[in-house]
Amino acid sequence: MKAVLVTGAAGFIGSNFVRLLRRERLQTHVLALDALTYAGNLENLRDCIDGTHCPFIRGDVCDADALARYFQVRHGRMPLTMDA
Repeated sequence: MKAVLVTGAAGFIGSNFVRLLRRERLQTHVLALDALTYAGNLENLRDCIDGTHCPFIRGDVCDADALARYFQVRHGRMPLTMDA
């Protein structure tokens, strides 16, 4: 199964992109990453997040250790940032 890491996932654009991936790419594992600072709101993802195919990860895209824990090269192919 392919995996996609979406950073800024709890923002307006990121959450809509997560929804698009969930709807159009059923065989894709979506990792939703957001620091939940000024623009991120977990409520934007309430209908998308689950523990299996779309887990939410609270973290900062600048934290290399956090990214290494959750997004390993063998799991993903397309990092995409939705930060404004």
